[in-house]
Amino acid sequence: MLSAPGAIEAALELTEEIGNLRVTHRLPALVGQEVLLRDVGHVGGRLVLREQVVVGLVLARTHGLGNREPPLLGVREGGVDVEDHTAKREEAVLHDLPQTVLPEPLLHRDQDAGYEAGVRAAAAERADLDFRQGDSYLAAVLALHFDGGEARVVDAPEPRDDDDRVLVRVALAGVCNTDLEIARGYMGFRGVLGHEFVGRVEDGPAEWRGQRVVGEINFACQSCPVCAQGLQRHCPSRQVMGILDADGCFAERVRVPAANLHPVPDAVPDELAVFTEPLAAAFEILEQVHVEPGRDCVVLGDGKLGLLVAQVLHQAGARVLAVGRHPDKLRLLEKRDIQTCLHSEWRGELASLVVEATGTAAGFEQAVAATRPRGTLVLKSTVAEPAPTHLAPLVIDEITVVGSRCGPFPPALRALETGSVDVRSLVSDRLPLGRADEALCRAAEPGVLKVLIENERA
Repeated sequence: MLSAPGAIEAALELTEEIGNLRVTHRLPALVGQEVLLRDVGHVGGRLVLREQVVVGLVLARTHGLGNREPPLLGVREGGVDVEDHTAKREEAVLHDLPQTVLPEPLLHRDQDAGYEAGVRAAAAERADLDFRQGDSYLAAVLALHFDGGEARVVDAPEPRDDDDRVLVRVALAGVCNTDLEIARGYMGFRGVLGHEFVGRVEDGPAEWRGQRVVGEINFACQSCPVCAQGLQRHCPSRQVMGILDADGCFAERVRVPAANLHPVPDAVPDELAVFTEPLAAAFEILEQVHVEPGRDCVVLGDGKLGLLVAQVLHQAGARVLAVGRHPDKLRLLEKRDIQTCLHSEWRGELASLVVEATGTAAGFEQAVAATRPRGTLVLKSTVAEPAPTHLAPLVIDEITVVGSRCGPFPPALRALETGSVDVRSLVSDRLPLGRADEALCRAAEPGVLKVLIENERA
């Protein structure tokens, strides 16, 4: 019997009715989720989850994965007894059942076992493709899943019902440099990637249903002392969409706390609204540092965030010098009367405010060297690679260092509505969700700016 008493993630064992099966991948062992079993004996019989009973027939294929033939499973809901079957009988029964191909990233390979078996624990009628959980229907959704080694497009379970979170059908999502760093090991994240999105609410409070929205990425508890101070982005028990303990938006649907949602003005199309989250991160600098008109600023880095930061500081009245390595990117700023300089030609002029947005570990040292004594250095890059840190110059020159991460959505949405910040020119490519893995690779190519992932079913 397979049981998961009160556990969402656990190493589960099935020992009686199906021989000695053991869960070998840590996944939620609940109806509608993918559960991975390795068989070391008999296959067939009854799968039982406490409080949720699923009867399943597993077709085992001898070394089937090597032939690109994933296991198949047909299941029925309820406490229906199913007799044990031989492999031949199982194949005949499964032929008439809805056949689900398990995503390869979730399949276990065991060189010692004579065969491999996968289970998709989804309650379904024998001749019905709908998945059920109580009175609701669960369907597989397309998503870009990262397993710690590789990001692949898979059929993932529908996001589960949650009274505190609304269901949003994603229209567009944007690939961020943080997504690329996660794929290199940053934060040790496993799950659906992505945190920049615009979509429409499908399920949740009546006042939100049907609204086009964007969402903040930090899911706070709303009850701790930190949250009580209005610092929900720094809640010690927070989840972060697509980054920390919460699935992201590179999927057909995503669940987001209602408190995190912001309605999108009608005048802002999806192609612009998808930039709300990174643009808010640029506006966060104005929340943290006083930028008076005429203040001299250097922005290091001409990637997506660097270009947004330069525009935000420019509209705040600062004298901005943007330093980058790509003439075509810098020309986007020159069109908005922002001074630019190629890194190879930059003489390292000092500024009272320096923003490090290079997206590299080496950027920190360059930024310190460019900051005037008693100046302010704002750090924006998050990278997996550790940076060489020499703190003595910070002490000697009395430099104030400001870590800067997520920011306020309202000023970002206003800027998109008024057009005071150009984001349309930052789009390099647009790919469908079914090719989201390619979108990640495309975004990592030199010179590429924003790559958008489109949900064609939105």
